[in-house]
Amino acid sequence: MKYVIFYNPKSHSGSGKEKADNLKNMFGDSEKVFLDATANDYKDCIAKLDKDDKIVICGGDGTLNRFINDVD
Repeated sequence: MKYVIFYNPKSHSGSGKEKADNLKNMFGDSEKVFLDATANDYKDCIAKLDKDDKIVICGGDGTLNRFINDVD
């Protein structure tokens, strides 16, 4: 199992990547993959995940809104 962390580098007044980096120490020793939500297609990324992989959204309302509207 791995954690796929979609982050928005523009969130939090441009410090979204730094905020996402704070998650590196969470989730124990599990593999963590960080993906820029503004540069990746959610559907394509999710289609490549294993059944047990987990998704984490790191951003603000807009990031979450885009995720909800782009993924069935």
